[in-house]
Amino acid sequence: LSAGLFDLSKQASAMHAAETLLQSFFYGFDRKAFYFRIDGTRWLEKTLTPGDRIAVHLILDREYRLNMRIDGEEGPLETRCDGAWKPLNQTCRWKILRICEVRIPLTAIRPDSGGKIFCYITLTRGGDEIGRWPTDSPMLLKYAGEKIELDNWLI
Repeated sequence: LSAGLFDLSKQASAMHAAETLLQSFFYGFDRKAFYFRIDGTRWLEKTLTPGDRIAVHLILDREYRLNMRIDGEEGPLETRCDGAWKPLNQTCRWKILRICEVRIPLTAIRPDSGGKIFCYITLTRGGDEIGRWPTDSPMLLKYAGEKIELDNWLI
Protein backbone atom coordinates (compact mmCIF):
# COMPACT_ATOMS: atom_id res chain seq x y z
CA LEU A 1 0.00 0.00 0.00
CA SER A 2 1.03 3.60 -0.57
CA ALA A 3 3.67 2.32 -2.95
CA GLY A 4 6.15 4.54 -4.72
CA LEU A 5 8.51 4.29 -7.67
CA PHE A 6 11.79 6.00 -8.50
CA ASP A 7 13.41 5.84 -11.95
CA LEU A 8 17.09 5.16 -11.23
CA SER A 9 18.12 5.05 -14.89
CA LYS A 10 18.11 8.85 -15.03
CA GLN A 11 20.47 9.05 -12.03
CA ALA A 12 23.65 7.85 -13.72
CA SER A 13 26.69 10.07 -14.04
CA ALA A 14 29.49 9.81 -16.57
CA MET A 15 31.99 8.98 -13.80
CA HIS A 16 30.79 5.51 -12.86
CA ALA A 17 29.78 2.89 -15.41
CA ALA A 18 28.29 0.76 -12.60
CA GLU A 19 25.65 3.42 -12.01
CA THR A 20 23.82 2.26 -15.15
CA LEU A 21 23.27 -1.13 -13.47
CA LEU A 22 19.99 -0.22 -11.72
CA GLN A 23 16.79 0.85 -13.42
CA SER A 24 13.94 1.16 -10.89
CA PHE A 25 13.29 1.30 -7.16
CA PHE A 26 9.83 0.46 -5.81
CA TYR A 27 8.72 0.71 -2.19
CA GLY A 28 5.62 -0.01 -0.16
CA PHE A 29 4.62 -1.11 3.31
CA ASP A 30 1.99 -2.74 5.43
CA ARG A 31 1.52 -2.78 9.20
CA LYS A 32 4.54 -5.04 9.74
CA ALA A 33 7.25 -4.21 7.20
CA PHE A 34 8.72 -2.02 4.50
CA TYR A 35 9.09 -3.74 1.13
CA PHE A 36 11.54 -2.73 -1.56
CA ARG A 37 12.07 -3.93 -5.10
CA ILE A 38 15.20 -3.05 -7.03
CA ASP A 39 15.20 -3.69 -10.79
CA GLY A 40 18.38 -3.81 -12.80
CA THR A 41 18.84 -3.00 -16.47
CA ARG A 42 19.72 -6.72 -16.78
CA TRP A 43 19.24 -9.72 -14.48
CA LEU A 44 20.91 -8.78 -11.19
CA GLU A 45 21.77 -12.43 -10.50
CA LYS A 46 23.84 -12.49 -13.69
CA THR A 47 25.34 -9.01 -13.28
CA LEU A 48 26.48 -9.13 -9.64
CA THR A 49 29.47 -11.21 -8.56
CA PRO A 50 29.54 -13.35 -5.37
CA GLY A 51 31.67 -10.74 -3.55
CA ASP A 52 29.39 -7.81 -4.41
CA ARG A 53 27.26 -6.18 -1.73
CA ILE A 54 24.16 -4.22 -2.62
CA ALA A 55 22.91 -2.16 0.33
CA VAL A 56 19.72 -0.27 1.09
CA HIS A 57 20.42 2.71 3.38
CA LEU A 58 17.57 4.28 5.36
CA ILE A 59 17.91 7.57 7.20
CA LEU A 60 15.47 8.44 9.99
CA ASP A 61 16.62 9.38 13.48
CA ARG A 62 19.86 7.63 12.52
CA GLU A 63 21.20 5.74 9.51
CA TYR A 64 20.38 2.09 8.92
CA ARG A 65 21.85 -0.29 6.34
CA LEU A 66 20.91 -3.69 5.01
CA ASN A 67 23.94 -5.24 3.30
CA MET A 68 22.83 -7.93 0.83
CA ARG A 69 24.68 -10.45 -1.31
CA ILE A 70 23.45 -12.80 -4.03
CA ASP A 71 24.40 -15.94 -2.12
CA GLY A 72 22.34 -15.01 0.97
CA GLU A 73 18.69 -14.46 1.78
CA GLU A 74 18.67 -12.93 5.26
CA GLY A 75 20.84 -10.87 7.53
CA PRO A 76 20.86 -8.27 10.27
CA LEU A 77 19.90 -4.66 9.82
CA GLU A 78 22.83 -2.47 10.86
CA THR A 79 22.94 1.02 12.32
CA ARG A 80 25.74 3.57 12.20
CA CYS A 81 27.00 4.28 15.71
CA ASP A 82 30.13 6.31 16.47
CA GLY A 83 31.26 6.05 12.84
CA ALA A 84 30.98 2.25 12.64
CA TRP A 85 28.24 -0.15 11.50
CA LYS A 86 26.78 -2.29 14.28
CA PRO A 87 24.24 -5.09 13.76
CA LEU A 88 20.82 -4.79 15.39
CA ASN A 89 18.85 -7.71 16.73
CA GLN A 90 16.53 -7.54 13.69
CA THR A 91 16.69 -9.99 10.80
CA CYS A 92 15.70 -8.80 7.33
CA ARG A 93 15.03 -10.95 4.29
CA TRP A 94 15.84 -10.54 0.60
CA LYS A 95 16.08 -12.47 -2.63
CA ILE A 96 18.24 -11.52 -5.59
CA LEU A 97 17.43 -13.14 -8.92
CA ARG A 98 16.24 -11.12 -11.91
CA ILE A 99 15.29 -8.39 -9.44
CA CYS A 100 16.05 -7.81 -5.76
CA GLU A 101 13.15 -7.99 -3.29
CA VAL A 102 13.64 -6.85 0.30
CA ARG A 103 11.62 -6.98 3.55
CA ILE A 104 12.62 -4.82 6.54
CA PRO A 105 10.48 -5.10 9.70
CA LEU A 106 9.01 -1.81 10.91
CA THR A 107 9.99 -2.74 14.47
CA ALA A 108 13.63 -2.40 13.39
CA ILE A 109 13.42 1.26 12.33
CA ARG A 110 10.26 2.48 14.15
CA PRO A 111 9.28 5.22 11.70
CA ASP A 112 6.94 8.01 12.82
CA SER A 113 3.44 7.90 11.38
CA GLY A 114 3.29 10.43 8.56
CA GLY A 115 7.06 10.76 8.73
CA LYS A 116 9.74 10.98 6.10
CA ILE A 117 12.39 8.38 5.41
CA PHE A 118 15.38 9.10 3.21
CA CYS A 119 16.86 6.23 1.22
CA TYR A 120 19.73 5.45 -1.11
CA ILE A 121 21.32 2.30 -2.54
CA THR A 122 25.00 1.42 -2.81
CA LEU A 123 26.96 -1.28 -4.62
CA THR A 124 30.26 -2.35 -3.08
CA ARG A 125 32.81 -4.55 -4.84
CA GLY A 126 36.05 -5.59 -3.15
CA GLY A 127 35.34 -3.20 -0.26
CA ASP A 128 35.04 -0.17 -2.60
CA GLU A 129 31.79 1.62 -3.36
CA ILE A 130 31.40 1.47 -7.14
CA GLY A 131 27.82 2.73 -7.45
CA ARG A 132 25.29 4.89 -5.61
CA TRP A 133 21.66 5.59 -6.48
CA PRO A 134 20.57 8.34 -6.61
CA THR A 135 23.93 9.96 -7.17
CA ASP A 136 23.13 13.42 -5.84
CA SER A 137 20.74 13.14 -2.88
CA PRO A 138 18.67 10.41 -1.17
CA MET A 139 15.14 9.49 -2.26
CA LEU A 140 12.32 10.69 -0.03
CA LEU A 141 9.92 7.93 1.05
CA LYS A 142 6.69 8.83 2.82
CA TYR A 143 5.37 6.58 5.56
CA ALA A 144 1.62 6.85 6.26
CA GLY A 145 1.69 4.72 9.40
CA GLU A 146 -1.49 3.49 11.02
CA LYS A 147 -3.59 5.74 8.76
CA ILE A 148 -2.67 3.58 5.76
CA GLU A 149 -6.03 1.81 5.63
CA LEU A 150 -7.96 5.07 6.01
CA ASP A 151 -6.02 6.71 3.19
CA ASN A 152 -6.38 3.70 0.87
CA TRP A 153 -9.90 2.55 1.76
CA LEU A 154 -12.44 2.44 -1.07
CA ILE A 155 -16.13 1.53 -1.23
